Amino acid sequence: MYDGFSEVLRNTLCPFAPSARICWGPSWDRDQTFESNIHRVAGAIEEFCSRITADTLDALVVEVSSGPQLLDFSHACEMFAKTLESLSALDPNRADCLTRDFYSPSWQFEFAGVRLFLSVFAPCYPPNNTRHVHENDRMYLLFQPDESFDRVLDGRDRLAVRRNIRQRFLDDGRPYRWDVIDGRIEALIYMLPTGTEPAIKWWK
Repeated sequence: MYDGFSEVLRNTLCPFAPSARICWGPSWDRDQTFESNIHRVAGAIEEFCSRITADTLDALVVEVSSGPQLLDFSHACEMFAKTLESLSALDPNRADCLTRDFYSPSWQFEFAGVRLFLSVFAPCYPPNNTRHVHENDRMYLLFQPDESFDRVLDGRDRLAVRRNIRQRFLDDGRPYRWDVIDGRIEALIYMLPTGTEPAIKWWK
């Protein structure tokens, strides 16, 4: 487990996180180039994707570092976009998902034949935001396969689950952009804005 992400897990308001089966990518090696690190991350994602069903895995967390510039939201967006572009170029199935229409309700990041939902956790988010990490030199990307959502929600009232989670945020006084989430454009949910700003088009 990454030390920096352990605090995220302790503070999460997601009721399913404590029992989730999470895998961890390689530590970011600052002595290596960005490209070398991304090749290692891509290998970890490919291995994770090959084990999801057999090992009932729920998520993979990977670390990306570029220094204290990640305190700046625009830099974090650029780093996120660069990371996904580099990973997509290494996709063994060559899905080229980043060349498709990001505004399509069916769009999703894809790697090794697996559709994956992403969440960005970074120091540019304020401390009261559940996506905040206290380390100022790295960000974390959480990859969740569709299969995990289906498994966790099987037999549950999805609307009731959604209401419960939102009530948790409300009770804890945590801000969250439910309006962006309710828009159901997945690309806009990966990196949520911190306040009342428009949804973030990180790929621009």
